[in-house]
Amino acid sequence: ELKQSFRTILTQIDSLSKIASSFSSFYKLPELQLEKVELNDLVKELAVLHQETESSGIYTHIPKQSTLILADKKMVVNIMNNLLLNAIQSIPEGRLRKIDIFINQKVDCVLIEIKDNGTGIPIELRDKIFVPYFSTKYSGSGIGLALAKRLVEDMKGAIWFETSLEKGTSFYIEMPYYSE
Repeated sequence: ELKQSFRTILTQIDSLSKIASSFSSFYKLPELQLEKVELNDLVKELAVLHQETESSGIYTHIPKQSTLILADKKMVVNIMNNLLLNAIQSIPEGRLRKIDIFINQKVDCVLIEIKDNGTGIPIELRDKIFVPYFSTKYSGSGIGLALAKRLVEDMKGAIWFETSLEKGTSFYIEMPYYSE
């Protein structure tokens, strides 16, 4: 009984340590290193990284011409990885996965869309999605989307979502073009 209590305490300490660490990292972000980022190649690499099998259900829709944005490449990778993992986890077991990544070159900005066919976001949770430390996952820290929002906005972009219950969710990121 004493050993079990000790293990429980250690587990809780570890959990609190992770929460404190994520809290600290959220408020002490590294300074952004804005640079020219070729978005098409980055999206292709991330899609391949998340492919579990040949038919993993991740599809890219990328323009033929290069898409250059002004951003911190490491942070864009972190944001996209977070959105892709969330998309993958939103699809219930037994449902054929379909995740589409679109890059749309608009006149004044680049629009990225990550669209899944998951369960969607319930109405009562929609206002909390970008709130720090809110998570619908037992093991989630709740900083992924809050951090994504803060980073995108710090890079002069915007992020939002549209969702439909049992049909899926699209997360949108609007980023400025790179200009010399």
